[in-house]
Amino acid sequence: MSQNLINSLDRKYKSFINEKSDWSFYLGIADYIKYIKETPKIYQVIENKILSEYSKEQEKLQKIRDKADDEILKAKDKLFRIIENKKLSYESLKKTIEVYQQYENNDRNSNLTQTENLNSALEDIVRNLYENGYKKIVKDFVSEKQDYPDLMEAFIFSPSMNEYYKESKKFEAKKSTTYWGHWINLELIYLAVYKKDELLEELRKDKKRIMDLWGFSLVVDEMNKIREQHEEPYKIKANFEPVIYERSRYTGYITRTHNFIIDELEKIEELNLEIKKKLNSLPKEKPAEESKIRYSFNKNGNKCYVKIGQFDEMEFEKNPALIINFFCNSSKYKNDYKSYHDFNGYYKFEKDIGSSDFARRIKEINERVKENTKNLINEIILQKPKNDNKNNELNQ
Repeated sequence: MSQNLINSLDRKYKSFINEKSDWSFYLGIADYIKYIKETPKIYQVIENKILSEYSKEQEKLQKIRDKADDEILKAKDKLFRIIENKKLSYESLKKTIEVYQQYENNDRNSNLTQTENLNSALEDIVRNLYENGYKKIVKDFVSEKQDYPDLMEAFIFSPSMNEYYKESKKFEAKKSTTYWGHWINLELIYLAVYKKDELLEELRKDKKRIMDLWGFSLVVDEMNKIREQHEEPYKIKANFEPVIYERSRYTGYITRTHNFIIDELEKIEELNLEIKKKLNSLPKEKPAEESKIRYSFNKNGNKCYVKIGQFDEMEFEKNPALIINFFCNSSKYKNDYKSYHDFNGYYKFEKDIGSSDFARRIKEINERVKENTKNLINEIILQKPKNDNKNNELNQ
């Protein structure tokens, strides 16, 4: 990690943190976030140290929500079967059922999650039946602790709902104290300044995200007013004060986040320097000698001396020596596969060497080479696939 990268990020932070103009302050934050997103080495810190924690929190909450959704669906199926079997159909009941179906099909807007909406809609259906004289048929959905189901806790559609509500509150509270919460709020500024048009268009196309569209529209609208207050102050009321973008809050978010990122980048820099220092302190190894095969052959004594790279010289006698000499010399002229027939023809012995003996000697040579080179080289004479006519050649 280059110290220049740390210095550059720090300069960007200092360029806007004390700006008097709110617009200059928020534009500086947008540029700061944009720079991080476009700088992989810095954004990696965001992903590994901040967004990873956000994902864990989301997964934890989602598991509880999935369980609650499953329980609500089962309760709904049971309740609707009861209503169908009893042939119940009156106006107020129809309306409560219709509301449930609208939430189920994402045709009704709400600032709550679908899980909360479905649970609440089922609550209204049961309450309606309870109030209209059908207490007995809904007794399985009403807590025994309450004579009258006017409290959410009185309903037992989903045993997991209370846990979901508690964890949701904790999750929302963490947005103002965690680094991932700070990042989400700061990234929203970047989106409102640089990505508003494309994001608004994307949200308009998805009816399931109508509340996201509404929320982001409020964000964009207030950011536009902050900008106009700076560029065309006569268009904005003199007493205009941002509600979403309350400056002191965002000053805290950006300062705390910036210091965290700098700390993490410095840790990476220190670690890299330590690794480099240790690598430099390691003894320099002499470059290995090229693994070339050098050999000499003594005709009179039928001895062959083979040296491979930096490894000890090997001495071969009799047939192994003759085989190595044969392959070394024949490969000088034509680099193809040679058989025991070629070997016998080369030396013209009175008694030819057989195929099995030829193969066994080659195997002995290769095993000795493998041992001598400590498994670096497995063989110097290669065997051709069995479906070929000729079966051996020197490994150059």
